[in-house]
Amino acid sequence: MAVAASASPRRIGALLAVALIVVVPVFWVIWSLSAASATAEENRAQAETLASLQARLKALNASASADKASTASVFLPGKSRAIAGAALQRIVATTVEGAGGRMVQSEIASTAGAEEEPGVVNLRAEFDTDIVGLQRIVHELETGAPILMVQDLTVETAKTDAASENPRLSVVVQIRGHWET
Repeated sequence: MAVAASASPRRIGALLAVALIVVVPVFWVIWSLSAASATAEENRAQAETLASLQARLKALNASASADKASTASVFLPGKSRAIAGAALQRIVATTVEGAGGRMVQSEIASTAGAEEEPGVVNLRAEFDTDIVGLQRIVHELETGAPILMVQDLTVETAKTDAASENPRLSVVVQIRGHWET
């Protein structure tokens, strides 16, 4: 019986050795395939992201090239005050309508009692819009090209919309621009 009892631990040791020799490599292969699959999925996702970013970069470069080619002057177009004033009226009307406003009237304003500065055009414009539209209009006028400056701004709410969260506004604005003399 002593022989049978000593063979059992040897047999168990041999079985454990065979199991380690066979099972560990099998688990190693399964883990390696799983890791390779996860890595391949990450690589595919990164390749898609890279392709997307390259397409955006190409579009931005094309846009930047177009912007450089169409960069407007800092001056109003025209070789006279009247032509520059008409261009200023068109710019303001387009901006107001683009922001959802309604142009009421506009006129080239003269500086009362003082000599007019050479190359300067002043426009008095009256339009209706809401608060959001007014913010867009002022932003576009002051940050776009040609360079324009809002000199004076008067805002009144319509009496019927006074309690509204975004009431209609009646706006009178004085805008100054320069034309190349």
